[in-house]
Amino acid sequence: MATLPYDLDGVEYNFIAAQSFSYDFVVVINDANGNPVNLTGLPVRLIVRSGFADPALLTLTTSSSNSLLTVTPLTGRIAVHFDSVNTATLAAPKNYVYDLRVNNYRKVWGTMSLR
Repeated sequence: MATLPYDLDGVEYNFIAAQSFSYDFVVVINDANGNPVNLTGLPVRLIVRSGFADPALLTLTTSSSNSLLTVTPLTGRIAVHFDSVNTATLAAPKNYVYDLRVNNYRKVWGTMSLR
């Protein structure tokens, strides 16, 4: 679980995932005093691309009903779930980039190496 201060403009988190398998990670966003940031009503989205300037290949949002991006607002917790269907739609082996944004501020970004 990564714990991130709210005022940070992005923390790098790189990971390796297997094609056609699930991968999960959790982020908790805290304020400068270490208290969870209330995420109530804030839009959260994660976008996967070939490169940061490229079009989105996969987008996870809190507005979808598939529970791939789950926010627990009062605890500042964001659970990201790439299911086997998501990873199967991407070519492998290949490196992709992603960014997780809260209220359009990049909070987590990095490389997803799909094998």
